[in-house]
Amino acid sequence: MQRSMLDFVADPGPTNALIVEIVEAYQTGWTYSPGLADFAVRTMRDQELVTDDPASGVFGQFDPARMEQIVATFGPLMQAQGATEIPPAESLYTNEFIDPSIRTG
Repeated sequence: MQRSMLDFVADPGPTNALIVEIVEAYQTGWTYSPGLADFAVRTMRDQELVTDDPASGVFGQFDPARMEQIVATFGPLMQAQGATEIPPAESLYTNEFIDPSIRTG
């Protein structure tokens, strides 16, 4: 997954074309154009959304503190909607399979 994301951002054309084709073929009411696909990749690059973890320098690694913040933010919203149990953050992700040698730079 790590390597495939970096490969996609480096050369998004074939994957974007396939996604646009599939969206059109399935006709689920959702639309996705080549222009929107290009915009998405450009935004990922410009906003540095596809980048290494600032703490570890590894691409694709989950940040435990950030995951705790996500659960703290969304847990009460989920409970307000009727959720009876909010799972602990550490049960929602793993870095076990992350290859620390994969980096953007």
